[in-house]
Amino acid sequence: HMGKMVQLGYNAGQLNARVWGLAKSWLRIVSPELMATQDEDVLAAMNLFWCAASVVMPEELITEITKVLTEESMPFMATRSIPEYTSWTIEDETGLRYHFPGMSRCPPEGYITQDYQA
Repeated sequence: HMGKMVQLGYNAGQLNARVWGLAKSWLRIVSPELMATQDEDVLAAMNLFWCAASVVMPEELITEITKVLTEESMPFMATRSIPEYTSWTIEDETGLRYHFPGMSRCPPEGYITQDYQA
């Protein structure tokens, strides 16, 4: 496939090999610090997108998604280097960090693509 696709959060595994756990998208070995920094950036982007979607999408849709995730005891988004908790941080281009304590994270699974073609 052309481009890149990264999965993060919880995953149920391949169709023929069901395994519940946190996705591993890194193909090369990187330092724990770099992994945590990049995971934090991606988590922030996904949480920001979820917050925006929660504002513009029909309230009934967001309420239903949240209700089902809660009823099924699904966790919030996490990665192997950033554990699940209810807050998130985003950094602007000047390095100023904005922390959102007490803010729920987005649903537990997500994908990010760049120039991806199936």
